This record gives sequence, structure tokens and C-alpha cells, in this order.
Amino acid sequence: MILKNQGHSKEFCLRTLSRSNKTFPLLYPNDKFSIIVRIKGEAASLTEYCKIKGFRWSKGGGVNFDKFSMFYPKDIKNLIEEFSKFPGIGPKSAQRFVFYLLRKSPEDIKKLILSLEGIKNIHICSVCGNFSDQNICSICQDKNRDHSVVAVIAEPQDLMAIEKTGEYQGTYHVLGGLIDMIENKSPEQIKIKELLTRLKNSPIKELIFALNATIEGESTILYITNLIKEDKILSSKIKLTRIARGLPLGGELEYADEITLTEALKGRRGV
Repeated sequence: MILKNQGHSKEFCLRTLSRSNKTFPLLYPNDKFSIIVRIKGEAASLTEYCKIKGFRWSKGGGVNFDKFSMFYPKDIKNLIEEFSKFPGIGPKSAQRFVFYLLRKSPEDIKKLILSLEGIKNIHICSVCGNFSDQNICSICQDKNRDHSVVAVIAEPQDLMAIEKTGEYQGTYHVLGGLIDMIENKSPEQIKIKELLTRLKNSPIKELIFALNATIEGESTILYITNLIKEDKILSSKIKLTRIARGLPLGGELEYADEITLTEALKGRRGV
């Protein structure tokens, strides 16, 4: 296998795969490179090479040299492909999932199938945007909750993290993401408009921003805050707050960065 570099200096990440007592490089090229391979003395593109050898070219710019697709039955191969689409799951992990299922009893497989089919009955709460099996989720229906306080979160997973504390008794608003111009996620693509409508039509007194401490999180907070402050009615009746930041439990000052220490000092409280 021969690489033809177009004059760029970016390095390749090389791995090796042993087959028939020979070692072949696994290539993860950058778009700036032209990859040429030799098949029986003739030059061919890497895509053609993968097709001939039964390998798979991934959309992420890598070559998957796993040969399970050449030996497994079609149903197993299809299931591995589906599991590989899960975030953070590669072909090897997907393969382990499938072989785990193959060792399970028919009753266990039936339970899994029924659980997967049940996902079709999950809806988005019409009030807060959380996942629910009803039109309005149990949190929004709970009369013991403080409906005058709303925590703005990015994803439903964040709701579960806060609920585990057992300290928060207000309600939520799930944005469904954060503003991220690099990923082309604009304010129109998350539930900011629904939040403003909810603020206008509900007796909400406090809005708590419980978003990630990232550039995307800060950008989203700034955008929503400006929209609320531009509305005289909303800005006069709603208190805007954010969750505190600082040193984690067990953290040491010596290893804390300047931004974390600054936020910790700003958020100090009496003892």
C-alpha cells in the first residue's frame, strides 16, 4: 500500500492489522491527502481497494478493516451495523452486544423487543419539552412542585442529573440543545421561542439557567437573557439566575484553573 502525499504535512494515524502473517496499515486520512494503493501492481483508489477486499469505508474519514461482514449471517451483520450507529459504539462493541443477545433466552429477547417497541409511545411534553408517555409529563402535572420556578436545561439527561439531588422542587424547560454556530445549530433550532411563550403565558417568577459551562452554554444564556431584557414586561417580573460554579467537592486549589477559581470567589457565601 503506497501513500501519495499532496504536499501537506499533517500526520496520519497508523494502526496495524495482522492477516496471513502480513501487516497492513490502517489509514485514517485527512481530506487534503490523496490515497493510492497498489492492487497486483496497478494503482487504485482506497475506496476501490476497500470494495475489492470487503472492507468498509466510514463517513468519518477512516477505514474499517473488521472482516466480520464477510463471515457472519446477514441478520447478525445487519444488527451489528445498527448497534454501530449508537453514539460512542464502534463495530467491536456492537459485535459484543450482538453475541450477548445471541446467548440470551427467547423470553429475554422478547422483553427487549417489547421495550424497543414501547419507545414509539414516548412523546415530547407540550409544556417543558421533556420525554413523557403522556402529552404533559409527570413533573409538569405535579401540583406539589413550585411552578413559579423554571430551570432551563439543554437535554433531558440534565433533568435526571438534577432530580437525583432531591433538592430542586421547581419545573424545567428542555431546550433540546445549545446554540452552536460551528455545528450550524441556530437559536431557531432549539426551544427558545417556546420558552418565551411559556414565560409570557405562565406566572413564572424565576428562571434558572442550568446549562453547561462551555462556550455554547454561555452563548445560549447570553442570547436568552438579552431577549428577556428587551421585553419590558418579562424583565420586570422574572428573576434571572444561574447555577453556582466553583470547586467540586474534594477538589484542590492547587489544580484548579483560573476561571474556576474566579467563579468560586464570585459565588462565595457566608458560613
